[in-house]
Amino acid sequence: MFKRVVVGNDGSDNAVQAIETAAEIAKADNAELIVAHVWHLPATAYIGAPYAPLDLSRQMDETKKSANDRAGSVLERIGIEGRLVELEGNPADAIIGLADDEEADLIVVGSRGLGAVERFVLGSTSERIVRHAACPVLVVR
Repeated sequence: MFKRVVVGNDGSDNAVQAIETAAEIAKADNAELIVAHVWHLPATAYIGAPYAPLDLSRQMDETKKSANDRAGSVLERIGIEGRLVELEGNPADAIIGLADDEEADLIVVGSRGLGAVERFVLGSTSERIVRHAACPVLVVR
């Protein structure tokens, strides 16, 4: 049924659940699995201490490594290969853009991620993806 599945990965527990679900679907359909980690350095990172962007950059690198390690563990356990992709920008827009570029048949996302403040101000990433994606979206709780 599905040929290409994109799943968002921010390293959260919900993202791990989404990766598990996406991996099971991709494995069952012999589909390509693309695991997307999106990083975004907000403009507010440049306000304050002169070394704040460097600290945030290091923290983002650690978050990316942790997220990719967790994704790799899930894929190995389920027995499927996935392509890990790193993107920059707004997570919802980046995942939608990737799905469009890759002609994905399905996007899988967790219901909640790591961005509580952004969720409060802008609305959740998963909600934006559901509203704007061209393909079906599965939100995993």
